[in-house]
Amino acid sequence: MANTSVAASRWLQIAPSDVTSVAAANAPHDFGTQALALQLSQRTLGARHPRKYHNVVAKVTQIGEVTELACDTALEFVSVLEPLTGVFVQTPTLPAYVFRGCSSYNHDLFPAAYRKHTKLLTGVNWESPPFETIGDQCVAELFTVKRFFDVAAANGIRLPEDSQELRTQVEWFTRDMFFGASVEEPMEWPPRQFFSLIALAQHYGVATRALDWTWSPLVAAYFAARDAMQNANDKIVVWVFSYLAKQTDQLFEVLYPSTRPLTLFTAPGADNVNIRAQRGLFMLETHVLTDRDAPFQPHSYDELLRSSLPGARDLHLVTRVTLPCEHAASVIRFLTTAGISGATVFPGLWGVARELEEEQLMNAVPSPIAITPLARELQEAIQKAFEKRGA
Repeated sequence: MANTSVAASRWLQIAPSDVTSVAAANAPHDFGTQALALQLSQRTLGARHPRKYHNVVAKVTQIGEVTELACDTALEFVSVLEPLTGVFVQTPTLPAYVFRGCSSYNHDLFPAAYRKHTKLLTGVNWESPPFETIGDQCVAELFTVKRFFDVAAANGIRLPEDSQELRTQVEWFTRDMFFGASVEEPMEWPPRQFFSLIALAQHYGVATRALDWTWSPLVAAYFAARDAMQNANDKIVVWVFSYLAKQTDQLFEVLYPSTRPLTLFTAPGADNVNIRAQRGLFMLETHVLTDRDAPFQPHSYDELLRSSLPGARDLHLVTRVTLPCEHAASVIRFLTTAGISGATVFPGLWGVARELEEEQLMNAVPSPIAITPLARELQEAIQKAFEKRGA
């Protein structure tokens, strides 16, 4: 795999054009690295005048399809992800990226339903995936989601898009999947009618093949840092996926009609306060069951992204922003100050209790909050102006 690095010094007296030229010289054929270096030159360094800047990304590395931004401090990490002036600027009318936070560098984009430490319902028993055949894997996922649906319905809990039609589809699909009933076309798992149900189950900890993403880079940073405050010798990660590449692929779908294994979708937030608060959306792999006895080979979703976007094959798709776990508590401090905390991400008393736990963890770990030189200069200027008010 290609591994290309571009280093950018901190505290540099440097013009934006210089950073772009340095990146191009180090990686002349690396689109992803050059694009990120260009964004750094325009956003992190500024777009007009050379000046002393803080928080420039220390290292950009291309590893196969993934571009990695390795940060050294919490302030650097948050500055890169800040949605107004960071590297991945979002606009209200045209979102360009979606984000996913992970508390360990070792966590690939593997859904819970593919992981050995989870359990899926196989009929009567709960067993660990992955299963040997595609058919067995999909049936176990179906039974698990159906059990979630049945228990919730039996206890009068409102479910998204619940109707007699959905209940009939769940029963028919279960029958056809389990008994192998004859159908005119090969079945696909999961069917689109189940997406909202799967999203709800995923948000409440049920093992599904859906991965949580968010439109908010700061929410992703929260999920990356929150469970890593007591970790050592590891890194937190925010994955960044180009939503613009997905939109580009949709424009060229007629020209590239091949099968797209990954689907990115949203779910109704009216019945799920967590989705609303976290600005969530989901990614999952679909299987067309032409051969139920074919071996099941689980793949990390970052491995499937390129084949899922044939119409955007020349575009940069995936970035991974990393930070040593020792700075996770400082990240949580920054985010709490900015209004991203357990109580806001998980509305309700459970989220309030979660935030109190976060405060205890932050107090137990030394994590001073630094400010930028520009902010310090402005603070001093404000104080001087105040002292001269009567002069």
